[in-house]
Amino acid sequence: MSNNPSLDTLLQRAMQTSGTPIQLGLERTERLLEQLDNPEKGVNTIHVAGTNGKGSVVAFMEAILLKAGLRVGAYTSPHLHHFCERVRINGQAVAEEEMANHLAQVMELPGAEEATFFERTTVAAFQCFHQHPLDWLLLETGLGGRLDATNVVQSRLSIITAIGLDHQDYLGESLLEIAWEKAGILKPHTPAAIDPGSPRAEAILRVTAAGRRAPLISRGREYDYRIHGQGWIFKDGKGTLTLPMPNLLGNHQVANAALAIAGLRAIAGLDINEEAIRYGITHAHWPGRLELVAGTPTIWLDGAHNPQAAQALAASMPALAPPPYTLVYSALADKDHMAMAEALAPITREVHLCTLDEPRAADPARIAAAWKVKNIPTFIHASPQLAVLTARHRTPADGVVLVTGSLHLVGTVRSEWLS
Repeated sequence: MSNNPSLDTLLQRAMQTSGTPIQLGLERTERLLEQLDNPEKGVNTIHVAGTNGKGSVVAFMEAILLKAGLRVGAYTSPHLHHFCERVRINGQAVAEEEMANHLAQVMELPGAEEATFFERTTVAAFQCFHQHPLDWLLLETGLGGRLDATNVVQSRLSIITAIGLDHQDYLGESLLEIAWEKAGILKPHTPAAIDPGSPRAEAILRVTAAGRRAPLISRGREYDYRIHGQGWIFKDGKGTLTLPMPNLLGNHQVANAALAIAGLRAIAGLDINEEAIRYGITHAHWPGRLELVAGTPTIWLDGAHNPQAAQALAASMPALAPPPYTLVYSALADKDHMAMAEALAPITREVHLCTLDEPRAADPARIAAAWKVKNIPTFIHASPQLAVLTARHRTPADGVVLVTGSLHLVGTVRSEWLS
């Protein structure tokens, strides 16, 4: 978790005393914030929802705004290594002592015992941001949008990234239901940049935006892009930019960079020059997403944890290293294991499954059943460390071990490797 026992103790207490791990609704968060004189107010906020790409879009915007000389806070989840990664001030994780102090304050508020872990920590994050002079706050939803604890802000811009099937137990079984939940972050008369990746999802966003008179900036209409040579071209109502490829790998990251740029350029009164844009898209920091770590064979990390993300991974990896790959894989219990296997099987030679130190982790035997249907050799290990060790031993020196399926798994393997 962290290197601060005080913060660790508070985080464990916040997790253990929550009524349920996930309980959507704004009332509990609003009551806590009111007791703190509403620290979420008074800062220019960009609110980001979507199934995939939220964190990457935030990372691109963060790098661009910082290069433009602005003071920026960013709130994302989950974290890879330690909790304070979720709360960043000017590109740096908040100090653990500061986070502990704010979380301790929140935990003592009347009504805190009724709030979920995410609600409590979100309120503590707002307190952190309130203590720092910020020009902009980049706020990523935790789950959905309409009833997510972050949806207590009056944003200057809404952004909705690619929408796919995930968290159906909470957001609805269909793409249309999920899109409607994501559309819940749209605010009246506030611009929204969108690239949901589906005409059906976009239709829902358009209906919601029209009802709230929220101007839309959508890919293919108000802005667009195309990959050209070793770079790409972005175009919107303000003109055309010829840009280098993002430092985050994969063509889907070009889409995320374009959405970030389109959104920032749509904000009235915010003037971002091309130098800041070029720097930001080539210096964004978002580890664990198509990340190469040294070794023989090489190890790639990617936090793809739903079918849509798995499809993007399968489409992007062959341009980086020839398939097939040896997978080290685990996932949470609520994921569509069959659809994940369907997406990744064409690039996979064998799969090494492992258990996770996570209450919501899936039983590896259940995941194995999905891979065996695809006739992929499958092995189960007692830990991520054993899975990686065995996968490397069984992979040719010029081959690739690909660690994916869960950000928790990627964080665990990355910590071991970096240490």
